[in-house]
Amino acid sequence: MMERWVPAIAVVNAMLHWQFLHAYWQQGLLTSLVILSMPLQLIAWFGWRANQPLPRRLRGWYWELRDKLKQSRAVLKKPTDGGPTYMDLAYVLEQALSVLPPDQH
Repeated sequence: MMERWVPAIAVVNAMLHWQFLHAYWQQGLLTSLVILSMPLQLIAWFGWRANQPLPRRLRGWYWELRDKLKQSRAVLKKPTDGGPTYMDLAYVLEQALSVLPPDQH
């Protein structure tokens, strides 16, 4: 969704600065560049966050789902060294939603 709206918002921002605040068009251009960089910033943030270890309250849920998947003979990837990460949790959740019946999630 952001890929669709962010460029339009950046262009509207630049045009409004050019049309109504002609003396401040440089700030409008800079603001538009920051707006255009937001999706890349989010990709970088989520990439960094995916490799962070799970907090204690989510680890129990991760291991519980993993045990249920083992009982159903699903093929599982080993967790990352140093404990499960958010990416490991996402993988286990994806497996659980596709393999386990809805009452066991």
